[in-house]
Amino acid sequence: MAAVEFEDVYKAYFGPVYRYLLRLSGDEQLAEELAAETFFRALRAAEGFRGECEVRVWLCQIAKNAYYTHQKKSRRARPADEALLGQLAAPAPPREGFLSPRVELLGWSRADAPRPVSLAV
Repeated sequence: MAAVEFEDVYKAYFGPVYRYLLRLSGDEQLAEELAAETFFRALRAAEGFRGECEVRVWLCQIAKNAYYTHQKKSRRARPADEALLGQLAAPAPPREGFLSPRVELLGWSRADAPRPVSLAV
């Protein structure tokens, strides 16, 4: 695919590829980033395009693969993020009618139990 041809393909198919990715992801910014990634990958793979399917189908396949790759990478990154959030999260307030073992050991009543501290300003 020559440079001029690729520019024509980009102009003709960016919209459909973007909308396809928007339906997959539900996120406008992610769809735009992945659409750009799709055309970057397509440009690198242009020599291998055999013309056995429509260009739109070929681009949507590349877009789908870019989306799945993004999802795999974000799943791998997520456990570390969740672990960090778990460490930073404040403990849940006690349920009604429930005293923690520490409070019970001290002989406090529900009225004497320590209250969660609010950090709201």
